[in-house]
Parts: sequence; C-alpha cells; structure tokens
Amino acid sequence: MVRPAAVALLCVAVLAAPTAARKPAGVRVRRGRPAATAAGGRGEADANAALAVKACCEDATTAELILAMRGGSDERTAADHALAARDGADKTMAVEIQEVLDLRGSDTACLLALGAEWCGPCKVLKPLLRKAAEASQGTLILKEIDVDKERPIAEALEATQLPCVYSVRDGKLRDVIVGLPRSHQDLAAFVMRAMDGEGGASTVPGSRTVNLARVAGSAALGAGGREALAAKCRGALDACRELAASDKDTVMEALKTTKAYLERAYGGKPVYRDNAVFVEKVAPCAPALDLFAAAGYVEIPGDPEGEGDDQRDALHPTHRNLAVFELCCAEIDKARDELRVMQ
Repeated sequence: MVRPAAVALLCVAVLAAPTAARKPAGVRVRRGRPAATAAGGRGEADANAALAVKACCEDATTAELILAMRGGSDERTAADHALAARDGADKTMAVEIQEVLDLRGSDTACLLALGAEWCGPCKVLKPLLRKAAEASQGTLILKEIDVDKERPIAEALEATQLPCVYSVRDGKLRDVIVGLPRSHQDLAAFVMRAMDGEGGASTVPGSRTVNLARVAGSAALGAGGREALAAKCRGALDACRELAASDKDTVMEALKTTKAYLERAYGGKPVYRDNAVFVEKVAPCAPALDLFAAAGYVEIPGDPEGEGDDQRDALHPTHRNLAVFELCCAEIDKARDELRVMQ
C-alpha cells in the first residue's frame, strides 16, 4: 500500500507550484544536443532527511518551481543534494535498471524519469519525484535518465516527448505519464498506482519492456560476461553432441524444449521437475540440465510440509537478464542446426 506521507508531500508540492506549472506541458526530445555535466542519482539519506524533505516541500518548492519554469538553474536545498549523491557511481544507468528489473515479488516499485538538462518541464517534475521517493521510505525507487546521455535507453522506451515517467514493477513497465500531470491528483494517482503495482489508463506496449530489458541486460552482462556464458553453453552442448551420436532424436527434442523454457524465463516462473513435458523431453538428456544452470537457474527442493507447488522440486531462474536467456537460446539454435545435418 502507498504510504500516506508520500502522497501528502506530493500534493503539497504540486499545490504550492504556480498555475503555469500545473498545466499539462511537455517538450519534444531534441536530437544532437550536447550532453550536460553528469548529475547524481539517489543516495542514502541521513536520519533527518524526511524532515528536511518536508521542509523543502512546504517552504522552498514555490521558489524552486518558479525558477525552473523561467529557465533558471536547477537550485536545490541541502536535502536535495543529499538525495542526489550517487550510490555506486561506477554503475551505468543500464546496469541500475537491470537491478530494478531483477526485483521479484517485492514491495518495491520504481519510476524511470526521462528528461534532459534543457527541458524546463522536467525541472518542474524532477524535484517532486525525488521528494516522493524519499518520503516512501524505500518502497519507491527513482531513476533519473538523461536522454542525451542514455540514448539506447531513451530509444528503447520510445521517448519522443519530455518529461516522460514510467513505473516499473515485477520486471514490467506498468504505467506511463508524458508531460507534466494536469493536477496534483493525477500525479498522486500515478505514484499510488506504481506503489500498489497496478497498471494505468495508458497501456504500455509489451515491446517496450522487451526492448528495455535487452538494453539493460546486455549492459549488465558485458563483453566478458557474454564470452563466459557462451563458453558454459558450449560445454553443455558439446556433451549433448556426444549423446546425439547414439540418440540424436532425444537430444534434439531436449534442446527444443529447453529453448522453449528459456524463451519464457523472463517471466520468472519455475520449471517443475515432475512436469510431464520436462520428464518426457528434457530429463532423458542430462546435459540439457547444464544449460539451465548456465542460464542462471538453481534447483530448489520442494518442501514436504508446504502446500501445492511448494512441495515440488523445481528449477528457479535467479534473475531477469533477457540478454542471458537470448544468448543461451542462440547457442542452442546453432547446436541444433549442426545436429540436423549430422549423419
């Protein structure tokens, strides 16, 4: 459930803004603009951060928003500077987004706020989102994305107008707002939906989640990770080729079914060892199990005292890195092509 304090701070902040700031507004994404000096992301607030943020909302917001709407500098209070201290400065934004996508079954939501240094409306919305994230006491994560510095992410999210804010929950883009919200109620409702895990009136195409996951997953995996993963897959597939010398049909069916499982792995569902399809088509080819391990699955024994599926032995994916799953599937395709022509 959303924390009332977060919504209250949002309402106070937006109501304190001048009328112009509450009108729906947005700017088209400009291409070819020079990137500005890097700004920090969210850091760890001190013990008095909540009180400081509340004071910012009540006492300083009007002046800051007026300045931003007039094209002035993005002035911030000491509390805002504390929020802007980057946690893990060596991480790229794409890697940070992958960590957000990996969050599974938690009470944590994330807002991906796309903007730019030259975008006036972005400067209006940005401090409000920062303060809402701080007021949520850790249940709402904010990632600020500069479209000039993070072109692949901006393209994956099809950001053509700014500001643009997506909500992310359980590995999926759930909702989006484009431009400044029309009212404090609209902004509060958007944040509430994000924290409750609900979708919005604006349906986000599934293709955007896939595109974002590819960009983030590839960045998190890196060149060295891709090479190491490919080597693991090839080791398992070499064992499959040896088995295929005596039972080609079994291996081909096992690889086909394993690939089908991996293609659905991003959803996070486990593969149950007693499932009829798994027992019939994958289990007979022992090396195929090594492909699941390479892709990041771990085997978790069932709990005899549990209920329903909790009692079943299962292979569970430990992440949502789409690049990992797609690379494994590509290696499987190569092996199957070789086996098809094998006499």
